[in-house]
Amino acid sequence: MRKNVLMIVPTFNYAGGIESFVMNTLRFMNHEVFQIDIMTHELTAHDYVKEVEKYGGQVYQLPRFSPRNVSQIKEMYESILQAKNYDVVHCNMANAAFLYLGIAKRYRIPVRILHSHQNKAADKLSHAIRNVPLLYIGKKWLTHRIACSKIAGDYLFGKAPYDLVYNAIDYNLYQFDSSVRREVRTELGFSESDVILGHTGRLTPQKNQLFLIQLLSDLRQKSLDKSYHLVLVGEGEDKESLLNLAATLQVSEFVHFLGERNDIPRLLQAFDLFVFPSLYEGVGISVLEAQAAGLYSICSSGVPEEADISPSIVHLDLNDKQAWLTAIDQVYHRTATPPVLDEKYDIRQNAERLSNLYHRYLS
Repeated sequence: MRKNVLMIVPTFNYAGGIESFVMNTLRFMNHEVFQIDIMTHELTAHDYVKEVEKYGGQVYQLPRFSPRNVSQIKEMYESILQAKNYDVVHCNMANAAFLYLGIAKRYRIPVRILHSHQNKAADKLSHAIRNVPLLYIGKKWLTHRIACSKIAGDYLFGKAPYDLVYNAIDYNLYQFDSSVRREVRTELGFSESDVILGHTGRLTPQKNQLFLIQLLSDLRQKSLDKSYHLVLVGEGEDKESLLNLAATLQVSEFVHFLGERNDIPRLLQAFDLFVFPSLYEGVGISVLEAQAAGLYSICSSGVPEEADISPSIVHLDLNDKQAWLTAIDQVYHRTATPPVLDEKYDIRQNAERLSNLYHRYLS
């Protein structure tokens, strides 16, 4: 009999790492064995919804997760559990597991997974103070633990055993194509001589795009022989502050906000270099995609070295801005040489691994 799985994610947008993990995995699961539904609090990726439905699943949208909405969320969540006999609740919201896994236990759902995607409680101290006790309570109701990396697993689960399922991607989607590069650069209004620094991810404090705009300003002042541009793909709470900083530093015309896009593999072809200055990451699926596309990636030391799937990546201290400027200036050029990639992040292997874990947990 087909097993029913409810995947719980905070948002269902195009630029989110958790969403990418869920969709990449879903595409390579055996849908005759597992039917996967999605429950989320924010939904803009309507093409994803159609894809989930194509595979036989449903997408449920609940109100924004906040104290004032807990009663309504609880009622809607219970109605979802009552409507279908779920075998697995796979919670990718560590700070909400206290609610979702607790209720799932009351409904006697046999497999209750808590999946760690980060190595920090929150972006802000006030949120971290709130989340830490919630994380502790949520772990009381789980039956199994999964993490996207060792650093994320050790952070949330400590010495308790957990299984690793990497935030894998389909390497085949990212193969460099010079004709696609020319096409996208033309669409975006760039000449071949422009040097494009690219970044994909939510516009939030964690992703630290403010640092990139400051870098761009310095680059344009110090490297007068190169025409640097910054392309940001994604939406989020920091957008207004990013726009304001670009205006203050007088680089607005060189910072390009593309918003949420569902064609990331195609956009990556247009970049010359990938920059990823996150304050912290469980892995950082964006930097995996960039390396698969053959881009040299300059990351912060907050990105774990587990994300290194090619030789074309470096990790730099965010306090050493000069090191970033030097690295960008030295390796800005794009190479068409196919990258040599570590197979551990290949989606086929990891989708099979998750399927095997579901079977093992249910047995």
